Amino acid sequence: MNVFLIETPLQLLNAIEARNHFKFKNNILLILLTNYFGINSFNNLVDKDSWDTIRYIPFLSNCSTYDFGMQRPQNLYERCIEYYIILQQLLKRCRLDKIIKSIGSVNNIILGNYLQGHKDYMRHFGNSLTHEKIYIVDDGTDTILINRERINELSVVGNEQNNDVSWLKKVKRSLRESYIDWNGRSASSITFFSCYDLSVTAADTFVKNEYSYLRKIAQNSANVDEVIFLGQCLIEDGYISKENYQLYLLKVKEYFKNEKLIYVPHPRESMQSVEYLKKTVGIEIRKLSTPIEYEIAYGGKRPKYLSSFFCSALENCLLIMDKTIHIKSFYLCPQHLLRHKNSVQEIYIYFETKVNPAFEVIKFDL
Repeated sequence: MNVFLIETPLQLLNAIEARNHFKFKNNILLILLTNYFGINSFNNLVDKDSWDTIRYIPFLSNCSTYDFGMQRPQNLYERCIEYYIILQQLLKRCRLDKIIKSIGSVNNIILGNYLQGHKDYMRHFGNSLTHEKIYIVDDGTDTILINRERINELSVVGNEQNNDVSWLKKVKRSLRESYIDWNGRSASSITFFSCYDLSVTAADTFVKNEYSYLRKIAQNSANVDEVIFLGQCLIEDGYISKENYQLYLLKVKEYFKNEKLIYVPHPRESMQSVEYLKKTVGIEIRKLSTPIEYEIAYGGKRPKYLSSFFCSALENCLLIMDKTIHIKSFYLCPQHLLRHKNSVQEIYIYFETKVNPAFEVIKFDL
């Protein structure tokens, strides 16, 4: 038996590739329904006949902008919000633990992400369910960061406990560990199933995702005379100011001045950001209901150029279309980034190693 735990359409797409690559049989698909993706986001991707069991798990997070680990509640209102967040976390863990108990044990666990802290519920699932092997599929360029965490042993930082505390604090800590907090301990060994060429630790295993399943489907796609630019939620996630994001898009528009340019927003881009770009850049907007990888393969329409900043779909589509599509990655200068400069630079460095006649990194003079 194999169990897949995913929470985004892209994770599901890569989980399907893993299922077909490893020829897994007797497969359980668990889909976490978060704030960003509802059931409709997965409907076009889920072939019910290909899974033995499919379960949708409510996993919404309200009041997610509050972080009382950084700053304690300042008043009664914030104290109530803190208790509400704790209750919400308690219910989410209870829900996931109940599913884990009902499954019992499996041969393989396939997870959609494994980032420390940010995705500890994925780690908790792997730590709590008896298994033989854990596989990690791509969730965008997070895979590169996950591998770096394991290489640098960042996943164990902060796990040490201070035993020089009062008995009351020990009881509280024990209760939180048993019923509330996720077990975010790093597994001793995992297998990366990734399209990225990773150099993994001696304990881990790397298997290349060549997108064989989608490549077969995409063979009959036809050329379309347009340029697709894939948006990223860089404004929402605080990577860059909306003014600089707009500035770069104006440069992209100038670069493709003789082409029909279409902007495809990221599912998490806000309506305000998209409308702002539509008005200030004067760019056509096209919203997609499924990942671009799926749209190109199943939709049968291959754009003349596929472009973005450092979106993972660039390399994915290069593999799926077997280098028959022209990819343009536009470089964001570190001085224009507000956060995660090193992580973004690491991705561009990786992209530079993949440059070929079909894949190019473009730098503007700004």
